[in-house]
Amino acid sequence: MLDDRERELLRGIERRLLVEDPALVGLFGPAPRPRHVDHRWGVDVVAGVAGLTLCAVLLIGPRPPTDAEIAAHWPLAPPTSITG
Repeated sequence: MLDDRERELLRGIERRLLVEDPALVGLFGPAPRPRHVDHRWGVDVVAGVAGLTLCAVLLIGPRPPTDAEIAAHWPLAPPTSITG
């Protein structure tokens, strides 16, 4: 970032260049206008919440099933007799 003295020096250079060679200044065209910071804050908020939610889900991860859940959902096959 420029301090006040440097900004004044830059403005002086710009004014001198505009007086000395306006055709050169015209080649560059007008300076682009800065965008407003709060132009789409709603999209930024939604994206931030979605990002934080995704991070939380990835950090927590799926939990392994308990023994009771395994027994209830995947019963063991009946034992087979081994005859010889």
